[in-house]
Amino acid sequence: MTGVPFVFDQVILNREEGYNSTTGIFTCPIQGVYSFVYSSFPGKGIATSVTLMKNNVEVSSIYSNLPEGSTQFSERTDLIFLEKGDNVSVQLKKGAVLRQAASLNFHGYRVSD
Repeated sequence: MTGVPFVFDQVILNREEGYNSTTGIFTCPIQGVYSFVYSSFPGKGIATSVTLMKNNVEVSSIYSNLPEGSTQFSERTDLIFLEKGDNVSVQLKKGAVLRQAASLNFHGYRVSD
């Protein structure tokens, strides 16, 4: 579904409990610079845009427009400054993604204050 956060069903580590596995939203527990990595695995031959959002504003996107019958896994890393309470999520803006086991990921960690 477009325009809503992806909910990632496998949470490996959530030490400060910033990621909400019900809503798919990370709420920053400690101010600082964070590194976030997210991925896209578009449906075959479908123009797709997957976007990293901060407080409901686009930070970056992975855009794919591949020939019919083909797909390609893509990943992007962004460094962003977050205040305590800022929200970060990954959303589908256009198209469709394959949701097979471990085909999409989202992870982040605080780099510095």
